[in-house]
Amino acid sequence: SREIVGRKIATFNGSRWVFPDSLDRVPLPGSMTGILEGRIELLDRSSRSLLDWLSCASSPLASRVLAHCAGLEERAASGLLDRMAQLGIVSADECEASKRRLYGVTQRRVRELVSGTLDADKTRFFHQRIAQAIEEIEGETSACDESLCEVLAHHWLEAGNGPGFLRYAALAAASLKRGGNFELAAAYHRRIVEGMPCEATARKIQSLMRLSEMHELLWDLAKSRADLDSILSLGRDLLKPA
Repeated sequence: SREIVGRKIATFNGSRWVFPDSLDRVPLPGSMTGILEGRIELLDRSSRSLLDWLSCASSPLASRVLAHCAGLEERAASGLLDRMAQLGIVSADECEASKRRLYGVTQRRVRELVSGTLDADKTRFFHQRIAQAIEEIEGETSACDESLCEVLAHHWLEAGNGPGFLRYAALAAASLKRGGNFELAAAYHRRIVEGMPCEATARKIQSLMRLSEMHELLWDLAKSRADLDSILSLGRDLLKPA
């Protein structure tokens, strides 16, 4: 219906809607995806840039972060994002905690259409820049907020930046566990273990204990036992005389 009104196939005349006698000769998209594809093609350069950044986001982002990434003034970015929300291309929701409006793509197909135009190097750069923008805007808060850590760990991991990922991985895994995503939490703990230097034995043992717990929650007792064996091995090495 929005498409029919937007293309002025149906018009409002004073107190009533006026429709054509027949829609047989009116070309209409066969699906909502077709409608969105057409709207995306008509976006101006700045709007399309914002949509490119959003297509790489793991969760909704504030206009301030998106403006930072796209090199736009926040007020201008907010206006463009709200316009795309009216077109049904992006979603816009108020965050009660931060009192900010957060934006995301409305459909997985929109994400696929947009991200499919980005090559691997550009995608990695986008993930890195999103993580940097969040860190620059949120400051020290980003290192102690579990939800932010989950977002940052994801983007640094997708950017291929191991040290960036490890800065937030522990709290991110805790957030994932609390949300019931045990498989991803276990994968994060495994990456923490693999990414730690050999001399960080105590921290590695701590991460292996958490990993063993995650494998128990997933009923993968064989892996849980293997984690415990690794802990015992590290403990023996730690107690060896120098």
